[in-house]
Amino acid sequence: EPIDKVLQAIDHIDPSSKNYIEVLVSVDGPEPSLNYKIEQALENKQVRLTRILRKSTIISGSGEQRIINYDEFKKISPIEMAKEAFLKKYGSEMPTDIESLLKEAIEQTEI
Repeated sequence: EPIDKVLQAIDHIDPSSKNYIEVLVSVDGPEPSLNYKIEQALENKQVRLTRILRKSTIISGSGEQRIINYDEFKKISPIEMAKEAFLKKYGSEMPTDIESLLKEAIEQTEI
């Protein structure tokens, strides 16, 4: 599991070193406790965590896989995510009437 590898690497940090670190983790899905686990592992280390980057695999419309980081993932529109999920599940493009209803629902919930 990726988080186990990260935690093992953190264990090998010299406790007396005073470094800044950036953690890059490749995840296959949501990992809600990732930040907590990393912060707990760093608790007694003399390091400062600058950021935690997550890389996730997504499927593009052409069927190709590509790796994006978590910040890029957050920028993908809900419509595009829904269209990708529909394509993956049903093997065809999302019908325009469903897309229109989804867009309407999203517009009504946006603040």
